[in-house]
Amino acid sequence: MVLLVGATGCSESDPERQIRERIAAAVAAAEARDTGFFRDLIAESFVDQRGNDRQSMLNLVRAQFFLNQRIDVISRVQTISLEGDDAARTVLAAGLVGSPGSRIQLGETSGDLYRIELEWIKDGADWRVIGAEWSGLGGP
Repeated sequence: MVLLVGATGCSESDPERQIRERIAAAVAAAEARDTGFFRDLIAESFVDQRGNDRQSMLNLVRAQFFLNQRIDVISRVQTISLEGDDAARTVLAAGLVGSPGSRIQLGETSGDLYRIELEWIKDGADWRVIGAEWSGLGGP
């Protein structure tokens, strides 16, 4: 799913930097169609606003990888809100373009723009996603 990149700055706290790094790694994993990364990223206790659990989300990720031989992601972190030492929320804007072939070609692509809100928990040394809300951003 989904998932995404932002520039890091020197004034950010370590948790913010770590979350941005996880988002950047998720973008790279989506473009590489790396299901294993998402098994690690999504917490066992994950639930989204549609009632999807961790397994359902992993199945959605697998379905996208099956349908699209190539996936390109453009994203921007809009906010990161820390909620204590071990919880955070992020809001992202993301554009995803997929193609059933190995190259993106006009007429063979599908794409969408999303607003994605992720809930994070710190699990040991890693941040994991425990909740998500997303909605399409309509265009003209």
